[in-house]
Amino acid sequence: MTGGNRARSVEWLHALKRWMYRGGRPGRLARAMNHLAAAQFAAGLLSPRRAATLEVTARRSGRTIALPVVVVEQEGRRYLVSMLGERAEWVRNVRAARGRAVLRRRGREAVHLDELEPAARAPILRRYLQLAPGARPHLRVPSDAPLAEFERIAGDFPVFRITSDVPPGSTPGAPARRRTNALPPALGHRVNAAVERLAARGLTPGNTVSLEVRGRRTGLPRRIAVVVARHADRDYLVSLAGESEWVRNLRAAGGEAVLRHGDARRVRLTPVAVPDRAPILHAFLQRRALSRSPARAARYYFDLPPHPSIEQLAPLAERYPVFAVQDA
Repeated sequence: MTGGNRARSVEWLHALKRWMYRGGRPGRLARAMNHLAAAQFAAGLLSPRRAATLEVTARRSGRTIALPVVVVEQEGRRYLVSMLGERAEWVRNVRAARGRAVLRRRGREAVHLDELEPAARAPILRRYLQLAPGARPHLRVPSDAPLAEFERIAGDFPVFRITSDVPPGSTPGAPARRRTNALPPALGHRVNAAVERLAARGLTPGNTVSLEVRGRRTGLPRRIAVVVARHADRDYLVSLAGESEWVRNLRAAGGEAVLRHGDARRVRLTPVAVPDRAPILHAFLQRRALSRSPARAARYYFDLPPHPSIEQLAPLAERYPVFAVQDA
């Protein structure tokens, strides 16, 4: 393809993309594509690390609106850019919600979005265009243009700095993300159910077992695959999802449960006090789970580098319930 033909093709594609968002709003085709991309980015499937899904409450209907976004990392901070400028609905919704939103990519992160003044936007806009080629038809500035060109358009394209919301009672400055499953919820449940059945039959590594506890509402047995941590010659269970369903069921059942790995073992699970949890969390990260290396678990669930120390885990301990296992 000659240079002239390539330029015409690029211009045609840019015109098509502007048509898909004519009037500053996504048309039917763009909405369908965005819906698929939002599901894909939230699950972290076949997409770059910077791709995520933004959820924000609609200012009129109160519904949760989800849309695909590109997260810009610049000098250690994260940002979102509105490629449609001031006309974008999500921008108006974020402002109405006073910056409260959620980012999803293999988990859920509650965030606060703070809008930057136009004078601070140019470097982020340039970096955004380098990362998001699909936005180039809307900003109409070459990605390698001088910074002055981006300063000229900065007032037309809102930029928001992303800050993780710190849950009440947690340590200021500690990572606020509480990630749960790397898969979409429905698929994640199916995968865990399959692993639980294997664990109950003793077909998984010894530290991956089936936990059975009575449902607090139905009274029916509920089963889930869990990983056993070994510390100071005792076994422990850790809830990576915080106050999860199995934790609530367990508390309601007075700690009575059954562990299975080939054989059934009736146990009583006793809560571990927050100050005593860090060494157990550290032990939890020393052994590989069925499909998760210690380094990946540290990064994904605790937002820490591989092989974190007990001191690094201590500020996060309040978020992760831990139970000591003893025979009933």
